[in-house]
Amino acid sequence: MNLHWLKKMEIKIPLPIFGIGCGVLGLSLAKVSVNIGKYASTLLKSLEYRGYDSTGAVFQKDNMEVTLLKDVGAPSTLVKTLGIEEQEGKIFCGQVRWATFGTVTKKNTQPHIVKCKKYIYGAHNGNITNTGELKKFLLSEGHNVVSDNDGEMLVHTVEHYFDNELDKIPIDNQNKPLIRKKCMRTAIAKAAVKMVGSYAAIIVDPFIETSYAIKDGSSLYFGIGELDGQKFGLASSDLTAVLKFTKNLVNLRQGEFIEFSKDKYNIYAFKNLKIKQPGKPDIIYKAGDIIHKDPVHSKLRAEDTELIPPYKYFMEQEIHAEIESSGKLVKIFTGGSNTGRRMLNLLKKEKMMTDMKDLCSRILKVDDFNSQQKLFIKFCSSPKADEFFQKVKENYTAI
Repeated sequence: MNLHWLKKMEIKIPLPIFGIGCGVLGLSLAKVSVNIGKYASTLLKSLEYRGYDSTGAVFQKDNMEVTLLKDVGAPSTLVKTLGIEEQEGKIFCGQVRWATFGTVTKKNTQPHIVKCKKYIYGAHNGNITNTGELKKFLLSEGHNVVSDNDGEMLVHTVEHYFDNELDKIPIDNQNKPLIRKKCMRTAIAKAAVKMVGSYAAIIVDPFIETSYAIKDGSSLYFGIGELDGQKFGLASSDLTAVLKFTKNLVNLRQGEFIEFSKDKYNIYAFKNLKIKQPGKPDIIYKAGDIIHKDPVHSKLRAEDTELIPPYKYFMEQEIHAEIESSGKLVKIFTGGSNTGRRMLNLLKKEKMMTDMKDLCSRILKVDDFNSQQKLFIKFCSSPKADEFFQKVKENYTAI
């Protein structure tokens, strides 16, 4: 039998690679913005390399008015065809999917809005490996599960425990923001125990306009800044997406989640954590403990972490960047460039090091470029800086 025709056949079988793929996003603004659809489109397209089987977005305006747009396809196409670019709102929750649990259908797209017992919505990145068991449990508890997607199981599971916690509260007090936040924090911790797998997730309580970004084994980054003259909080599976909007980052560790709204954030442990410190006692947090962290100004640029043409794959890009990266690393460990070392010695000799450190510290605490520029110009106009610049011109002409 002649079987040479088999050589011409192309058989493609999608294989799930657990722990890789998908991307989740959460953006919270102080008031409704006509530009949030444009921001959402930029964010979704930044995550396309993580998933292009489906794209989805939820936008929330005032009075809990919510719009859900999602379908099968890549964000580069669907941000236009679904009308994501034209949306208004103050809260955005988005997801790009690389299908693992559940086939590539519209039913299995994310985010998911659930209203079985309490009204919340959300999406996830990662894999919940006990999805089958969770679906049986949720159906037995009266939840309306419409897909095979593990993201829906996550949102329903959080909703289930959120409802349980609120039921312990008198009805008249159930809508108070502080009580709802406390109940949601407990629900996230209990849901984490129920679920098995590795994930990052965004959950939103639309009633009090509060979002939750949860990190349990998958990548998740958070930043704060200003857009359209108003403060925002932004969570993303991808660092590049955050850096396109702000360099003020808040580090999230495995087992932590961040509760955020338009101008405020708090970090909590949703499981018991032990953080080792070299030469110091371990830091211990119990599930539910608040964790105090200040934002840190990142020196990274978006272009330092994104995929740049002509490269099609991050591994390919990283291989070609090894020579340059190794050179930068050697330079750091040998004290920097020759010019940099000379500048440091000059600052020390002229007793300007403390002033420069103070200036850099004040600039790094400000995210807005115009405000940073004002601080620098003010310093350059000071008598002390003027005297220093004059000495440089007279005695250090090579610099």
